[in-house]
Amino acid sequence: MDYTFSPGEILTMVTIGRRAGLSGMSLISADIDRAQRICNGIGASWMPNWSRHLIGEIFPHLIVISLSHDLKYWLGGGIWARWVADWEFLMDGFRMAWFNRGGETNWRYLLKDAIDIFRDYSGIFFWKNALIFVLNRMFGAEVVKIAFKAFVLWIFLRVFGAAAFNWKKQSAGRAGNVDGK
Repeated sequence: MDYTFSPGEILTMVTIGRRAGLSGMSLISADIDRAQRICNGIGASWMPNWSRHLIGEIFPHLIVISLSHDLKYWLGGGIWARWVADWEFLMDGFRMAWFNRGGETNWRYLLKDAIDIFRDYSGIFFWKNALIFVLNRMFGAEVVKIAFKAFVLWIFLRVFGAAAFNWKKQSAGRAGNVDGK
């Protein structure tokens, strides 16, 4: 059994993606049948279905951003196209984190907490602890978690994503497929 999405699931994710301001949602909605064939969750098509399902369970907020990324990898291109696809994945991950923040920041309490942190925290990890504390208070712990997960997946894409990308040679000034046709 393949790990695929139904047309209804894809349309729901496109709606969420548009509300979150994600890139590439028009690519997905332009051809739902193509999206259903290509978009397989988080992970390369050569990965077992159970592993893509497990990754989706670990990173549920990032499944929506994987849709356009899968399609961009399928469309392929050269080194620059892969870099742009991966960069947009990271930025969409940050947008999805911000979209899931669930409330407004109370700046008065943030300032009070920032002052308190200088008094309460000390030691070698002061700046790390201060940064985590302020980010959690400023954006919410869930936003920081989602953004961190997006960053981790982006690192994996940069290191291991080349195998899944549809590389296309440049021949006679135009892009062809891998065989140069």
